[in-house]
Amino acid sequence: MSFLSAAFYGAFSRKWLGYSVTKAMGLGLTIGLIGQIVILTMTVLSYALHVDTYFVNPRALNAPGPLPFGAALVGRIGGLVVNSAMNAIAAAIGWVMGTTLPEPSKAA
Repeated sequence: MSFLSAAFYGAFSRKWLGYSVTKAMGLGLTIGLIGQIVILTMTVLSYALHVDTYFVNPRALNAPGPLPFGAALVGRIGGLVVNSAMNAIAAAIGWVMGTTLPEPSKAA
């Protein structure tokens, strides 16, 4: 969802707010980073509190079986970096697609 949100905001911010591609990419990076921080935090809390949640489920961690905390944390930090960068790229793609949006209407 953050990928789509970054693309939409990239498009809208170009046409209606006049953002440059770097500002739109920064917005996409922020969207992705916030989402990944939530996932990382919930993973750490789930392990620390020994709670069986989606965040420690092997399927969510792309693992064949249960993972120890260190391995799960490495995967989540990798996701934080990669997914944040992918959201910035999605925002840039959205920025390019923003040319197809109509001009902002003037309030009467």
